[in-house]
Amino acid sequence: MCKTEDLYQYNDFNNLLNNLNAVLRNISEYNTKFNAFCRVYEDDAKLSINKLSEKIIPNISNNSNNRYPLAGMIIGIKDLFCYKGHITQAASKILENFIPDYNAAVVDMLLSAGGTIIGHQNCDEFGMGSSNTSTIYGVTHNFLDYNRTTGGSSGGSALSVQANMCHVSLGTDTGGSIRQPASYCGIIGFRPSYGVISRYGVIAHSSSFDTVGILGKRISDIIDVFNVISIYDIKDSSMVDYKKLNTQLCNINSNFKLCILNNLLDLSILQAEVKDGIKNAIDIMSKSFTIYEENIENVDLCSSVYFTLTTIEASSNLSRYTGVNYGYRTKEYSNFDEMIIKTRTEGFGGEVKKRIFIGNYLLETNSENKYIDKALNLREKFRRRFDEMFRKYDFIILPITSTTAFFINEGLEDNNSFWDDNFATLASIVGYPAISIPCGVDNNNMPFGIQIIGNKYKDNELLEFADKIVKLLK
Repeated sequence: MCKTEDLYQYNDFNNLLNNLNAVLRNISEYNTKFNAFCRVYEDDAKLSINKLSEKIIPNISNNSNNRYPLAGMIIGIKDLFCYKGHITQAASKILENFIPDYNAAVVDMLLSAGGTIIGHQNCDEFGMGSSNTSTIYGVTHNFLDYNRTTGGSSGGSALSVQANMCHVSLGTDTGGSIRQPASYCGIIGFRPSYGVISRYGVIAHSSSFDTVGILGKRISDIIDVFNVISIYDIKDSSMVDYKKLNTQLCNINSNFKLCILNNLLDLSILQAEVKDGIKNAIDIMSKSFTIYEENIENVDLCSSVYFTLTTIEASSNLSRYTGVNYGYRTKEYSNFDEMIIKTRTEGFGGEVKKRIFIGNYLLETNSENKYIDKALNLREKFRRRFDEMFRKYDFIILPITSTTAFFINEGLEDNNSFWDDNFATLASIVGYPAISIPCGVDNNNMPFGIQIIGNKYKDNELLEFADKIVKLLK
């Protein structure tokens, strides 16, 4: 097992440059082998730190750091976030050498709060995948076992935190793409309520599911970032004004009511250590909180609902990539139609093509009532079920992965993959906040997480509760 150099506290204002240098040493030593970053912005990061030092260090006694709550925090961003003047490619050939002339809204928020962007991180192409193998940058490898996956699609983001190559990472979670790699890498992965964080400037996969989220090793770091980026942005029409909806942190000593989803915890496909570890965690929680048990009907249909609706949205979102105005364009063609066909054929990878084909098929008239209406109706039923459950309970507890990280060359066995999709997509379908926190390790010392779903728009409450559980499980 590799050992990384420990990082300084990011708010140690007298050591801002040392803090950055520790990150850069880890990147220099480990990134080539494990493949977390597709691009590292060392010069920009040093310039950012120098400017912060000039603003903050002379005025520490005046508490000027309140203006820069993320000062010194080194942040990685998934290769879906537009960063002005820097190639942003969604791990796809189709966006070859695309350089945005604006920042994603959340990138602007991070920079304004004193955060330092260290680089773009490897991911599955357009966020479509769960192993970080569908990428033009090559496979990412788990820091605890080179032969195992980090998970995906935010695999590079999870690995960067796991290997101390940054303090936190921004990723996206469409159907588990933050929570699943967090579980495999033994870190924390938080998917906020849908609509709480702006998606402006984030390259789209599926617009009614895509959610910007945060990966880190400490809940406190995630809370700091979340408080900075959960700002209403008029440029994203799907947003709610979270600060007006819920500004109060919860009382973490309250006698919360927890609901365990029995029909997901008793599945035979759960790896023995994972099942035992989650049950042990629940036993520990029961000493401090009231535990209830329920089942959710038709939960085995979550992945079907998810893939039906996301492939439709993906086929629409990705129709804009034609090679006409930017990105990759095929070298040889005889007419306009051939140029577009060849460009898209050569520019998209296999997983993306598959989802575009499925989405286009489902959008045909003969398929609409048969598949789309059923998926939309089931999505609404799940939402109503969640509304009902959260009138009785404060949090829902369930697995996030059925096993620890699988071997890259083997993949996850089909039945496990099916249920892992159901574990992850349940919160995505209904748009509720969810978090994966470390729960234990298996006999090979590979980590796994436990998933907690909170009430919609009570994200701070979920984070504070998760922090309490992290401390109880240590």
